[in-house]
Amino acid sequence: MKTIGYIFTSIFLIVLLSSCENREYNSPVGEGIGLEKNELLFSTSKDSTIVKTANGYWGVNNVSEVVNDTVKVIHSDLTQKDTVSFDWYTTYKIGNDIFVKVEENTTGKDRNILFNLVAGNAFEQLLIKQAGK
Repeated sequence: MKTIGYIFTSIFLIVLLSSCENREYNSPVGEGIGLEKNELLFSTSKDSTIVKTANGYWGVNNVSEVVNDTVKVIHSDLTQKDTVSFDWYTTYKIGNDIFVKVEENTTGKDRNILFNLVAGNAFEQLLIKQAGK
């Protein structure tokens, strides 16, 4: 009787563990992120756009600021987030695509931010540039 109990428990655990959703961002073999564009240009005004991707397996790994061709990582603890929002920019996933919003630039200086996207072993970058006044 104990043997039957062990068998049912084992089957239950196998079914339970195999049905759990895998939340990792591993792209299927041979597929990359497939960004429609790698660079977005915005005027000084508040604006937004959507960038299409080939699949939805990606996440944001880190964000860097680009000043005078120097790249400085400013947010590296993102662990493949779907939504990233800081001072003047917001990005989030809509299906497979990336929604990007920038606030009005009143600093008088150009602003450049580089998003490093990851999907398993695939990496791509999205550069967001906003003109200064």
